[in-house]
Amino acid sequence: MKTTTAALGLLLLFASGFGAQAQDAPQSGDVAAQQFSGDTRFTLITTGGFVGFTVLGDWHVIGMQSRPPVTATAFQIPDSADEGTPDSTNLVVSLLNPETALAKAGLDGSERKDGGTPQVSRHGNWIVHTLSGMQASTRYTIVDAETPIADVICRVRIAWPELPNHQPDYDSKMLAVFDAVLDSVAGGSGPYAVHQGETVRRPDPR
Repeated sequence: MKTTTAALGLLLLFASGFGAQAQDAPQSGDVAAQQFSGDTRFTLITTGGFVGFTVLGDWHVIGMQSRPPVTATAFQIPDSADEGTPDSTNLVVSLLNPETALAKAGLDGSERKDGGTPQVSRHGNWIVHTLSGMQASTRYTIVDAETPIADVICRVRIAWPELPNHQPDYDSKMLAVFDAVLDSVAGGSGPYAVHQGETVRRPDPR
């Protein structure tokens, strides 16, 4: 199956590669998760602060790398139109420390690898690039947004296939979902105060 519930996604995330629950104050690379009415809020602890964001409850966590200087949290968004196909709708939240060489390489080298000329717009403090490009034999809509927050640059990308059996309003729904994630992003500097009901996990040592 391509999709599962957020609860199963959290179990998979915290059971594989994320060691035991953190018993002391959150440290850089730790991940906190909390569920609200079926949605899930993730907070990643950065080198000098923290950044959190909220995703819908039925999204499947398909990958997480939480250690600075470059983190990436990837989700698959359920879509009945892509069942039985190699295509999927995905969203990735990345945090990049602009002071490190690895993150600078990502910031400098990730622009427009998909080809084409993007449409540039703004959503609040976010700079947004929208592009249509081919992935294998399927055309995808790819939307990137970027803004500084806390001690990092936050980059969010959503990509969805342009499938013939999509409903006419699918694109607008995905843009609304994307905007909702952007609006949920918040962060700060200094230690992170764990909330009641929040689970904090620490990646296994390398």
